Amino acid sequence: NELILAPLSNADIKYKPEDFRLVQMITINPMAMFARRDLPASNGDELLAYARKGAADGKPLTYASVGPGSMYHLLGEHMSRQTGIPMTHVPYKGAAPAFQDLMAGLVDVFISPYGKGQIALVDEGKLKAVAVLSADRQEPLKKAPPLHDAAPLKTFVFDT
Repeated sequence: NELILAPLSNADIKYKPEDFRLVQMITINPMAMFARRDLPASNGDELLAYARKGAADGKPLTYASVGPGSMYHLLGEHMSRQTGIPMTHVPYKGAAPAFQDLMAGLVDVFISPYGKGQIALVDEGKLKAVAVLSADRQEPLKKAPPLHDAAPLKTFVFDT
């Protein structure tokens, strides 16, 4: 992410992505769309309907990121543009404070890679996993369908 995004967002960075070459793929990390536990959406279509209604009522969906220009910020902007639904970006200084405010209900959604900690928060009912961004369902979050199942997001498939 930073290898490509950093030079695009900061003119002081002099390297270019083509200055590097892939030596070995280490891992692919699936991502999910996490939501505050009381968000009335359980899949991509319901999420977009909620976001569309909120935008029409002057209360756009809020999405957290780990900072301006981060991949997660750009994914939120991409989703907003792809669907034509205005959404409000809420930047944080990392995933921990974003998840804290998500659990507190201060933001609506957060796109993030996930691990055992996030899965436990979903299992405990402290967060909701609305969808995964991978092409297929993910076993650890088996109730969360792929976000690309929503018609306006057919090409919205991302992993890190």
